[in-house]
Amino acid sequence: FKEKEKNKGGGDCAAVPCEFDDVMLSTGERRARTMSDDNSSSSKSAASFVPLWAGLCEHWNEHEKDTFVEKVVLSSPLLLQGGVATTNIDSKQQWDYPNAWPPLQLLLIHGLLKLSTHKAKATAASVAQSWLQSNYKAWVPNADMYEKYN
Repeated sequence: FKEKEKNKGGGDCAAVPCEFDDVMLSTGERRARTMSDDNSSSSKSAASFVPLWAGLCEHWNEHEKDTFVEKVVLSSPLLLQGGVATTNIDSKQQWDYPNAWPPLQLLLIHGLLKLSTHKAKATAASVAQSWLQSNYKAWVPNADMYEKYN
């Protein structure tokens, strides 16, 4: 990873990975990379939103944050009517499309809230509402909660 100083004002400057910034802001997509950085994959995973929750994007200005929300979150093929799919791979495996994993919903919602812009907060509320409605709809027929949803 290239590194970028989070606080350029001196003192305790925390270095944070910058690849996330470069890829997310310039292309609007996250690509998995090999160690050699020669190849990339267009597969998408809701796990790529975890840096939001970890606070790696809090140093962005408001325009960068809103650009991220618009280009990456709102245009993501993972953002579905009932929440956020775990991946865009329809492999029939447990955690792949169209399934959604509850912890990744929470990490995205909290990450968006950390961005603290109106657009990010509204998106967090929309994702949370979709997820809760999906859970409620699944619960109503027999009062059961499930490990994952599709």
